[in-house]
Amino acid sequence: MNFIIHKQLTYFLLILLFFISQNNKAQISEKTLKKHVKKLSSKNFEGRGIRTDGIKLAENYILSQVNILNLNPINNVYRQEFSLNSQKMLRPDTCLLILKNDTLHYGKDYYTLNQNTNKTYQLPLYHYQQTNNNKILTDHAILINHINQLNKIKSPQTKAIFVKQESSIEFEKLTNTNGSGINNDLNSPLLTKQNIKTYYLSPSTSKLIDESLKTDSLLVTAVVSEENTTINPANILAQIKGTKGDSTIIISAHYDHIGIRYGKINPGANDNASGVAALLEIAKQLSQSQTRPKHNILFAFFSAEESGLLGSRYFVSNPPHPLNKTIANINLDMIGNTDPMHKKDPNYIYAYGPEKTSYFLMHKIDSINNKHFFLNIDHYKHDKTMAQKFLRMSDQANFIKHNIPALFIFNGLSPNYHTPKDTYNKLDYKKIKNVCELTIELIKDLAY
Repeated sequence: MNFIIHKQLTYFLLILLFFISQNNKAQISEKTLKKHVKKLSSKNFEGRGIRTDGIKLAENYILSQVNILNLNPINNVYRQEFSLNSQKMLRPDTCLLILKNDTLHYGKDYYTLNQNTNKTYQLPLYHYQQTNNNKILTDHAILINHINQLNKIKSPQTKAIFVKQESSIEFEKLTNTNGSGINNDLNSPLLTKQNIKTYYLSPSTSKLIDESLKTDSLLVTAVVSEENTTINPANILAQIKGTKGDSTIIISAHYDHIGIRYGKINPGANDNASGVAALLEIAKQLSQSQTRPKHNILFAFFSAEESGLLGSRYFVSNPPHPLNKTIANINLDMIGNTDPMHKKDPNYIYAYGPEKTSYFLMHKIDSINNKHFFLNIDHYKHDKTMAQKFLRMSDQANFIKHNIPALFIFNGLSPNYHTPKDTYNKLDYKKIKNVCELTIELIKDLAY
């Protein structure tokens, strides 16, 4: 009889221990992740462009979720507002080019990454060979056959360069380029000559101008539409207070996107509603812990990332806790898609930072993943040049500049990046869940 009771008791204790272990493990809901992403990437959020009403809707949605979680504000407020009224915020598509009497349309006839000046200008346009044979002493523009000729232009009088594109496919690749200069085809980088306005011409425009220059001179006119709107975006900051004062671990995700382009909404489901949804779920799980962490855990929802990492730049210039007390930044940006390299292994994520300052973070995340195996971790060692470029293209860059250890967690570039096709129904929510669980274990290791 005693043996039977003992056996039953042992069985009961094993079941109890199982349920305790399950309760201690993060319970991330794929359904909730999808709900957040669907909401943030919905039509009325207008692609969360920095100039749209949708960015305010996104801000209010995140604030409502933060309030539900009962997270601590910073100095009694969740919003860290900053102003962009000192910047013109001029986009390339506010510029109108006129050649003779023909108007060139941005995106259709030409493309440029150059930030526009606030002046209208007129320049005579010459073919590259003409300037080689004859030294031109007045300000002018040059037409070149290929981007390789950019570095051969030495004249200080060259104020604008027009680059011919012979292939429609190549021109389309350029128009898929975002403001950081990284396009969807990484083998075809867009180059610009420093301090010289550089325009890339469609094949039909290239042919038209090339033929015209053979028989006539051309005058190019750039008409700039200046915008002086004052913009006051805000980072949303919330925290779980630690027991050791100012020492802080920052986990971040940007909530803005590129908005409306050419009349089409870019939903930004993966970029970066996926990161925001993950951050909300991570905050929810950590806030339910009965144990107070040693270090502050700060959840930072950054704005104006797509405008040049401006929200995180303002944050590091106005930190709520001393920067030298920051233990690490973990940045989530695009975590629900698959890049071309991992089509056969979609359950992966890139997670890396600068070797010198962030090696211990990579070591920790590897150790945790080896123990629990959430997904395959790729430290992006196959292309160090591109790895460094990616580190500069999201908010971890501003922490790296201050020698703060940082870990960039993202899925690489997928075909729908910065397009209207980046929709909520194309995301892998099991993968996002795995990233959340992995990140939670990393935060626990660092903060508790």
